[in-house]
Amino acid sequence: MNRIIGLIGLASALCIAGCKTQRIQQESSAIEQTKEQVLPPVAGAWELTYMKTETIKDQAVGDLFPEKLPFLIVDLKEGTVFGEDGCNMYRGTIQKMDEAIVAIEPGVSSFKSPCEAVEDKAYKAAFWQVKRYKVDGDELVLETEDHQIVLKYKRIPNRYE
Repeated sequence: MNRIIGLIGLASALCIAGCKTQRIQQESSAIEQTKEQVLPPVAGAWELTYMKTETIKDQAVGDLFPEKLPFLIVDLKEGTVFGEDGCNMYRGTIQKMDEAIVAIEPGVSSFKSPCEAVEDKAYKAAFWQVKRYKVDGDELVLETEDHQIVLKYKRIPNRYE
């Protein structure tokens, strides 16, 4: 009789431990999903590493922007993108965004200074035609509607956080 009670007790303990482990795993999974929802991979700061337009094909971005490289900040909480085109600040409003598609309405530059020896106009023209994006690790790739890669960025520390 004691053996049966002992076996029932052992089975109960194993069942309870298994249930707790499963609950802890579910809670951990829920926490990870919440973290991903709060800060999706595209959110944050990015610095330009590649640009291709009709007139700019295989030039190094350092040659196109000798003073400072363009950067982009994606702020999903505010629904905006903003950054610098190598000369002036720009801002846009995210109208639509899902896993791969984005629609950004251009905003107004915060100021317009004369720019010399930078391809700021080509950068803005490329940026405003972007309709698709993908994040691969620390790289953000922006594409046109027909999947032509026009801009690539690397993740940088966000100086606005």
